Amino acid sequence: MKSLFLVLFSFIATLTYSQKKEVLTFKFDDINIEYTRLDYSNYGITQYFITMHEDNTYLNAIEKKSINCLRKKVRLYHTLYFFLKIPPIIKSTTERKRLFSQFIKHLKLQEKQNNVNLYLNFDLDYSGDYISEHDNVKRIITGIYPKKICKVLSIR
Repeated sequence: MKSLFLVLFSFIATLTYSQKKEVLTFKFDDINIEYTRLDYSNYGITQYFITMHEDNTYLNAIEKKSINCLRKKVRLYHTLYFFLKIPPIIKSTTERKRLFSQFIKHLKLQEKQNNVNLYLNFDLDYSGDYISEHDNVKRIITGIYPKKICKVLSIR
């Protein structure tokens, strides 16, 4: 009876929170940088939502708040969400822009997707170098903080 209850609970939890969360790493200038990947791509991928911000106590609540918000949203079928905290060692804006460009290159190799729309959320805009060479950025929102993050996690 106990095992039946656990199986039933697991099934309901999977249906209710149908996301796959992974913490992955990529290498940037010999620094291993962790990022979180949330997968809502049950029917193929058409868009990435990338949230990138400084690694500080206040902004670190963004990821947790985002996960809670996404659990309440519907129709997230073709979306991958990425959360990248900029390590304190990377200080200059130039390095941060280069970090963003390298992260996008990493995602293209890792996800094996070339034609996806990007919806970008930053504390400051780090996309300048990337958007000068690419046309797949659909929206850039800067000045994000934990209370505002729920509004920028969907297209509407």
